[in-house]
Amino acid sequence: MEGNTCLQAPTRSSATRGLLPQSFWYSVGLAVVFNGLFLGWLLLKPGSRDTFVIGDDIGQALGWLLAVLFCLVGLKRPWRSSFPRSDATSAIRRPQRWVPLFLALGIFCQFIGQVIYTYYDARHWTPFPSWADAGYLSTFPFLLLGILLLPTRPLSGVTRSRVMLDGFMIMTALVTFSWYFVLGPNMLQGGETAFAKILGSAYPFFDLVLIFCVLRLSFRTDVSALRPAVLLLSIGFIIIVITDSIYDYQTLQQSYMNGLQDLGWPVGYMLIGLAAQTLNLLQARHGASARTPRSAAGRRPRPSPGARPVPPRNRPPPPPPPSSG
Repeated sequence: MEGNTCLQAPTRSSATRGLLPQSFWYSVGLAVVFNGLFLGWLLLKPGSRDTFVIGDDIGQALGWLLAVLFCLVGLKRPWRSSFPRSDATSAIRRPQRWVPLFLALGIFCQFIGQVIYTYYDARHWTPFPSWADAGYLSTFPFLLLGILLLPTRPLSGVTRSRVMLDGFMIMTALVTFSWYFVLGPNMLQGGETAFAKILGSAYPFFDLVLIFCVLRLSFRTDVSALRPAVLLLSIGFIIIVITDSIYDYQTLQQSYMNGLQDLGWPVGYMLIGLAAQTLNLLQARHGASARTPRSAAGRRPRPSPGARPVPPRNRPPPPPPPSSG
């Protein structure tokens, strides 16, 4: 019936649009435009081979820089709390307010590594290990720390054991696969120093750490306000792991060439930046809701325009004083 249409519950998409402000969708549009232009560069391959490679390197660096800026949109200083200390039910507490900053620092380390790598490419240098690897590998501790600070739901003993068993089985299968195709060949290939072997094996190892982060997000986080951030983080990590695995395998086969697989890094890290932005917006919204009761306390409601004033009630006159006589 027509009268019941207004009573329908809002859909998930409309609820998401109401939860995320317009600035978030501007960031999404900017990410789509940038990656569309970068995809066009990778497909068309304009100019000479050197021009295309340098353009590819610069495009990846700009993508990481844009992801860092996404993390900083709406970021509040986490060391200055605007929430009441007695609020024990907030979705984001003091340690978890550092999550967007840690994610931004991790992506910025990736950007620094890419800038150094672009300089090496421009000079036609291929050193390994290099300072670029120091920037790349510095990314993972910050990302892991940011994920570990996200709130999680308490689990019962049986559920915790089941989650640990499922995670152990998945990680065992992934470690076996990685050892056979990537991690093992990196450790066993000859002609390199022990330090170079360890450093080359650190990349697939940290990819396994990112997979662990995805498993932790999917199994443990159950805060409704954090679902958009969790979804973006999970998709971003999966894209990064797949791109890293393709790069590692092609490098071991000595068949790596700049191409479409390079699009995975900007896309993955931009999703992480958008996830950090949603956490900033959630924190700002919670801070505003926490300050509203205190600011409104003690204020008298203002009458609406055109309202007739209510006359004060007539109080009875005080009784006359008793006569002295």
